[in-house]
Amino acid sequence: MDHWYIIEARLQILGNQDEQYKQYCQRLTTRLNVTQAVDFIGYQKDIQPILKNSAVMIMTSQFEGFPMVIPEAKAFGIPIVMMKLDYCEVTQEGVINVEKNDIEAMAEQLKLLLDDVSYRRKRGREAKESLAKFSNADIVSRWDKLIKAVMEGDDQIKELIQSLHQEISDEIVAQISEDEQKHALLWEEFHSTLFDENGEYID
Repeated sequence: MDHWYIIEARLQILGNQDEQYKQYCQRLTTRLNVTQAVDFIGYQKDIQPILKNSAVMIMTSQFEGFPMVIPEAKAFGIPIVMMKLDYCEVTQEGVINVEKNDIEAMAEQLKLLLDDVSYRRKRGREAKESLAKFSNADIVSRWDKLIKAVMEGDDQIKELIQSLHQEISDEIVAQISEDEQKHALLWEEFHSTLFDENGEYID
């Protein structure tokens, strides 16, 4: 896609950056003749003023734990374009996902959002609405269920942990890429500290 097409947009890059990589990106903006449209802002303690004035968020990470910037952007109704992280719950709804390393698809989605104000607002509303499952009431309900299980005896604790283990393990092993399998193995190592080889809960 011709980068001149979206020259009126302004790209702000936030976060701590490796100095060598930052210099590479700066040289790239010079080569593409978009220096005037790119700001390297660096780490920001308070990103609310930036989010308030943002039209779209782009995230190019290929691996994340629980990226807090996603719910933060959603809370401001900002549509998000990112590379697919199938194992990450907060990125499953209210986000425009593209396949990993598919830069053209990401550029096309960005172009569509910048072109069409009504579409951008629609995706922003969907992003904000998708936060409902992470509301205080929902989180409190989950904690309440766990605490009651702990108080009511080992059998329920065992059942809860086994259920969580099965659900998370199946999802991770099935969906993450080969270079991320080590993270699934770390979970299996943790699981081995909870259950013996027969699947019995270790007191």
